[in-house]
Amino acid sequence: MNEESLYIHSFLMYKEIPFLRYCHAPCFTCAEWLNAIKKLNIKAAPVISTIEEIPELNENYNSSRLMLLSLADKNTAGNKQLISPLSLVLENERKTVLSLSKDLCDAERLCFPCSDPKESVVMFYKDFIGHFIPEAHISILPH
Repeated sequence: MNEESLYIHSFLMYKEIPFLRYCHAPCFTCAEWLNAIKKLNIKAAPVISTIEEIPELNENYNSSRLMLLSLADKNTAGNKQLISPLSLVLENERKTVLSLSKDLCDAERLCFPCSDPKESVVMFYKDFIGHFIPEAHISILPH
């Protein structure tokens, strides 16, 4: 476990946010990560993240970075680099705003890559939205 992952896990435990940690082979792309969590038979919806620079966000959110979260599948993942929304707790100035796809909202459990390429974290959707987001002081765009 690297230092960033240790901080994320410590944050989740300190804030009493339930989660499960899974260890797997190192993954650097979404496709590798999907294969790794499939081998572990993780019963959670895999979440991928992409970041866009949107200057217009600065007016309402004091940010120009938008992180889009959506469910991953082999058609959408490809060789995209893994980005974890859990790593947003490491931002001191909270410069990123989240946007969730509608399909994500229907999932009971979510699986996220972690900062360490050998780890994934699973948590309930309600804990991600109801506990993690507010405790990490992350802004989220309304649907």
